[in-house]
Amino acid sequence: MEDHHIIIGWNILSVKLIQAIRANGKDEDIILIDNSLGELPEMIDKVTYIKGDAYNQEVLAEAHIQSAKDVIITADPSKEEGEADKYSIMFTIAAKAANPDVRVITEILTSKQAENAKRVGASSIIKSYEILGMLMYHQMTGRTAELFKSVQ
Repeated sequence: MEDHHIIIGWNILSVKLIQAIRANGKDEDIILIDNSLGELPEMIDKVTYIKGDAYNQEVLAEAHIQSAKDVIITADPSKEEGEADKYSIMFTIAAKAANPDVRVITEILTSKQAENAKRVGASSIIKSYEILGMLMYHQMTGRTAELFKSVQ
C-alpha cells in the first residue's frame, strides 16, 4: 500500500473525514489506527483498521507509514483537552520519527499546545477551538454563507 491516508484516533471527526475522502470521487486507501475500538463499525467501509497505539513504531510500520501520503491526528474526545493535546503531540513525534517526510496534520484543542505541535514537526495544525469560534460568530451574526464562500 502506498500514497494512502493514515488517520489516528476514532471519533466523529474521523468519521466525517473518512466520509469526505470517500465523497471526493477517488478510491483512496485509508488506514485507521486506534486503540479504543474492538472492530470498525459496519458503516465505515473500505478502511483498514489497525488496533494499537499510534506512538508504537511497529503499529506505524504495519500502517506503511513510509509510503503514506499523510497522517491525520485527531484529538481524543474522551480525554481532558490538555491531555488530548499531549497525546496528539506524542503521535506527531512518533509519525515524524517513523517517516520524516510524511505530511502530518494534527488537531490541537488548546492554544498553549499549538506551538509545541509545530515544533515537533506537524505540517499543519488544525486549531478546532479557533474554527468553531469563528463558525459560531458567523452563525450568530448571520454571516455563515460569507464564511463558507471564502473556503470554496
